[in-house]
Amino acid sequence: MLLAGAGGHAMELADILLAKGYLPADLAFFDDVTNYQVKELNGIRLITSLDDAEAWLQTNSSFALATGSPKVRKLLAQKLSAVGGKLDSVIAPSSITSRQNVKLGAGLNLMNFCMISANVTIGTGTLVNAYSSIHHDVIIGDFTEIAPGCRVLGGAEVGDNCFIGSGAIILPNIKVNSGAIVGAGAVVTKDVVSGAMVAGVPALRKK
Repeated sequence: MLLAGAGGHAMELADILLAKGYLPADLAFFDDVTNYQVKELNGIRLITSLDDAEAWLQTNSSFALATGSPKVRKLLAQKLSAVGGKLDSVIAPSSITSRQNVKLGAGLNLMNFCMISANVTIGTGTLVNAYSSIHHDVIIGDFTEIAPGCRVLGGAEVGDNCFIGSGAIILPNIKVNSGAIVGAGAVVTKDVVSGAMVAGVPALRKK
């Protein structure tokens, strides 16, 4: 599998895949932006050109998004799909997903010890990070990042391309619209308009 990224989150995804039985030779990191002087990271091949990524994908078309930024995740999904890649999910064995009416899009990262409850929908390319919980009847859009330790409570909705900071709590039936940013540790008690940044307890809009 090609991991689209080569930073800390990519290392965490590699750990999950290695624990599932992948060998280092089965994996490669892809980063065509950073100027690396090495050809591997922690014993795993590093690919730094789109041409080399395309060649890898001809043998194994599967790739996973391995960075946190919603914008970068979407860009990488488009870039690698255009050269024959197939967007795949990485789901940690320690994550818990309800068996009741859960709809998961392609290309998700469900990290260690996260929880997905009943009647939840999560869109394409979204990251639910470690120890986060997504409670009943929640809807999360595409290419959104739910950082570690978040709580998205029953009936809440999070749009596309959002960032929900570590430890944030979104209260029941609250809507965080597309492109919004919620600061770490915030408690969101009111709907958040598209593109807004909120932080604090209770969360207030930042100018």
